[in-house]
Amino acid sequence: MPPNYCEKCGVEGIPDPQAKNQWECPRCHGKLIHVEAKDSLIIRDAFGMHGFSDRNLNGLPTREFARTVGLDGEASATEVERLGSRQSKIQRSMHPTGPSPRDSKGNRKRHEEIRAVTAMLVEYNRLHGTAYNLVAPGDDARGVDVIVWSQSPGEAPLNFQVTFVDTEGRLRVSISEGEPYSAEGSEEDLLNLNRFDDALRNKLRKPDPASVLVLNGAGIVTPAGTIERFMREHHHDLEGAPFREVWYVDQTPGGVICRLSPNDPASDAGGDGSLSPSLPTISPLFDCSR
Repeated sequence: MPPNYCEKCGVEGIPDPQAKNQWECPRCHGKLIHVEAKDSLIIRDAFGMHGFSDRNLNGLPTREFARTVGLDGEASATEVERLGSRQSKIQRSMHPTGPSPRDSKGNRKRHEEIRAVTAMLVEYNRLHGTAYNLVAPGDDARGVDVIVWSQSPGEAPLNFQVTFVDTEGRLRVSISEGEPYSAEGSEEDLLNLNRFDDALRNKLRKPDPASVLVLNGAGIVTPAGTIERFMREHHHDLEGAPFREVWYVDQTPGGVICRLSPNDPASDAGGDGSLSPSLPTISPLFDCSR
């Protein structure tokens, strides 16, 4: 397929008049970028990449990776190899640009919460036909992390609860000290040990049925297939969570922004509860709500 065609939608992209070898899909609005690498590759913008094998196992690619590089040079990567019988290998790494200052007053935490909610509003508005665009910190005493408003009449303010997914101690120390991080394990460990499960249960202690729960994927970029596997294996937990909706948000370039619950299988790209295997190789956003 030519580089100016979106593999996910099967349509020709619209050329970007300001960038050579770059197009935008008229359907999913993903960016299509054709890059020819020689001895070196210089990128002067935030960059995200998601790649996967043509061969599938239980509806997921047997090999999958995600890469991201921020404007400040911070980079993270994840590689997954699925071996069958629920066995898998995963390699994760992060290279911070420098140490993070202490956040004793919680200012950085509130900033990250606002960033996560702001990043998902485009998709939230697309799904619901709403126009929410004003974001502010919530009232911690009431268990509200972020609140958003709409300028359209009749759209009531929305409350959000936000929790970090990846709280693994060694990773947090690396981010704090600005030191590279690398770890090997299995996809099962990533999904079940101190990751998605704990993040969900953390907020179940004081649920607010009127709030939208956001699982903040900030840290190391996670491939789309891993998020889909989490949705499959924890479907009942997600559907039973006492929140208005549950979202996963990684606002890094190429990160997944996805509504986890409620999830309508008929709206998925595959039409049978599975996501389309034809994901774009380079994408600023992967939307698993369609």
